Amino acid sequence: MKERSATTSNASSTHPIRDLVDGWRFRLAEVSAGCYEIEGFDRAGRRIYHRGTDPDALKQLAAADARGISNRGVI
Repeated sequence: MKERSATTSNASSTHPIRDLVDGWRFRLAEVSAGCYEIEGFDRAGRRIYHRGTDPDALKQLAAADARGISNRGVI
């Protein structure tokens, strides 16, 4: 059996997501076993961030937040 060193661990894998909400970019990362972070940015520099254990629920929450922010317009 091959051993993995700490430097080859996949504890944090990041997945870019571009098609959730128009004008927003998202990154979903597993930061530790079963713990995920999602972060989103728009062209105006606004940012959203959530952390949780269900990546699909995090995507839905981030998309809803992004749509809400976009609907309010730029202040």
